[in-house]
Amino acid sequence: MPRSTNVVDFKSMDSDEEETKHEKALDNIVKDKKNPLSKKDRELLENLYREVSADIRASIHNQSMDELDFSFWLDILSIAMTVVENLHGDGKKKRHLVVEIVALVLEEELPIDNNEQKEKIISSFRKLAPKAIDVIVFITKKLNIGKIVSKCFPCC
Repeated sequence: MPRSTNVVDFKSMDSDEEETKHEKALDNIVKDKKNPLSKKDRELLENLYREVSADIRASIHNQSMDELDFSFWLDILSIAMTVVENLHGDGKKKRHLVVEIVALVLEEELPIDNNEQKEKIISSFRKLAPKAIDVIVFITKKLNIGKIVSKCFPCC
């Protein structure tokens, strides 16, 4: 399976090399014609990466790589979606921001030595994440927490 242009292996690099590869990965994301992100979004991507990477990294390192279950994927998507939801812009662009940032963190942090296996996991994530995001957004819009609380706790 050929490597995606926006997937970078950060293992065994010094910090300067790592930073350069990270910068190139972000540049490749905004150059990719498959998403609506542009050069204007480059700084936003960097800021989002800094905001969500530690939380996603913690989720990855608390998970057995043999069992990447549904709750794991919901957890990492919700981390990124929480940060991105307050941004201005359309839903399609926000969805791409979430997918690209999470994919970059996965590429850097998944503790899997087998590159082919790692690429399959990230490829599967890229295919399934947009649909999962749409479902999460749909359910969130339909769920009215205020009504649920008032029905369950009429005294409050």
